[in-house]
Amino acid sequence: MKRTSRANVLILAALALVLACATTAWAGKPAPPPPVKYRLTWLEAPGFSNTEARDINNRGEVLVTAYQDGELPQPHLYTPGQGMCNLRDLPGWDATYVAGSSASINENGQIVGSAYDTTGAARGFWFDPAAQRFVVLPAIPEGYPRPRWLNDASDIVARSRNVDQTPLTVLYKWDTNSPPQPYVAARWTTSNDVMRINNLGQILTYGNQRYTPGTGWQTFSFAANSWGMNHLGTFVGRCVSSNKPPKHGAFRFTDPDKLLRLLDSSSIAMAADVNLQGDLCGRYGRRAAFLYTDRDGLWLLDDLVVTQDQTWLSFSIIDLIGINDRPAPPAGFGQICGNGELIDASGAGTWYAFLLTPEP
Repeated sequence: MKRTSRANVLILAALALVLACATTAWAGKPAPPPPVKYRLTWLEAPGFSNTEARDINNRGEVLVTAYQDGELPQPHLYTPGQGMCNLRDLPGWDATYVAGSSASINENGQIVGSAYDTTGAARGFWFDPAAQRFVVLPAIPEGYPRPRWLNDASDIVARSRNVDQTPLTVLYKWDTNSPPQPYVAARWTTSNDVMRINNLGQILTYGNQRYTPGTGWQTFSFAANSWGMNHLGTFVGRCVSSNKPPKHGAFRFTDPDKLLRLLDSSSIAMAADVNLQGDLCGRYGRRAAFLYTDRDGLWLLDDLVVTQDQTWLSFSIIDLIGINDRPAPPAGFGQICGNGELIDASGAGTWYAFLLTPEP
């Protein structure tokens, strides 16, 4: 994933657009000081050329998938104070599976993803490092669904396809055996792939649908794509206006009927995740990322980062994946994980996962 120095021009142009948008409300007045400063930690995996963040929990543990050209991906876990480890090296991992990609981690440290055997065949897995237990999720007639998310009860949602290739959402729950075993509790044909399940049992798809137990599926016409959802049911994503040409904006929807739109423009904006406080983070354009809080408004993430590895010429935060609920000084900002580029003196960029932690 190397990029030429020409990419730097695009970076600067995109960042200028975001900064102009974020400071519109301050026209004619000095911009307020940044509400928080983040310490940037790049999450590299020894022996791999690139890494990609997938999820973060409130302990600051970050799920990462590591890549090397010509090889299958490897599932990794970053733990603050301990560093990066390959899940395959942890006690309890099934040695049948020689590779894998991680998808989601809950507050108990339990993980779901896809594992690959020596033939490259993929199986959905649930893994609890603390209990040293690895479980392959049951197949359905259409094959082996790919896990996408799990909640703190380890209810799991997974993606599959019907025979006609329409999206299929599969819900796994656990029986009362000792130890419990997963089973297929429900399956639905949905408008798009499943994205999240929260602690209320609500399920969100990438399209414009949300399932609530006891209510069923709801369709939200404003949502072009939905991405993240918190445990209160608030969800975020990308909306598209009816303008010609259409405008793409990030959104946050809070029950019963409160819609917040951000960054309406001709460039693509997408909110990736929202925490319990309602703070949301996401991407604007192709090479910029933002943080929004009700208290402090909209900020460009690059302007909030205070530290980086000085062996690199520059960096660009491109894609945000998750924001946690961890109350951190000075004002309760969550940690953020995402992906970006480290750019060396030659102008070439390398794609890595990162963790942003608020400075005290």
